[in-house]
Amino acid sequence: MSFSSYSSIIGFFHPHNEVRKCSTEKSSFLAKMREDVVQEINVIQKKLLQEARLFQSELSTKQRIKLVFSRWVLACAKRRAAYIKHQCYTDDDYVAKTTFLVGNTVMFSDLYFKESYRYGSLHSTAVYLHELAHLCGTFDSLDFESNNPPRDSFVIGWESNAETYEYWVKYGFCIPEINC
Repeated sequence: MSFSSYSSIIGFFHPHNEVRKCSTEKSSFLAKMREDVVQEINVIQKKLLQEARLFQSELSTKQRIKLVFSRWVLACAKRRAAYIKHQCYTDDDYVAKTTFLVGNTVMFSDLYFKESYRYGSLHSTAVYLHELAHLCGTFDSLDFESNNPPRDSFVIGWESNAETYEYWVKYGFCIPEINC
């Protein structure tokens, strides 16, 4: 049986997935989070299409373009998840971090794992998608937090804000300016 046959059976494991500086327990947890984030992306993608159809008459051209961009970010994040490399680090300066657009590594601090015990795996999945969204061209917005409904900031639109995708995992999909 070829690798592609195995990968379709077992899901998003790829020979390029790599884990660096993580314990066995953390590596297993991150593999589970990778599976969970792909499932959450599928749910969000489905809901996005349903909501876009439902509110079709209320959507402006600008809002439609933002939804198309969001669909692209979600598809990109799902593709990135298949090839992502995990790295653990001990500094608690960030929960998780990655580079903007380049590379295929997401680094998770000890704080990420502590928060997963405190807030649950849904929170961890949301943070994971947030980091994947950065690899797909989204930014952080200093005037927006992921526990608030997505909105445009002074600098960037909600579709270009990684916190939007984190919010959708935590609270469910909504269209900003329409039903958030």
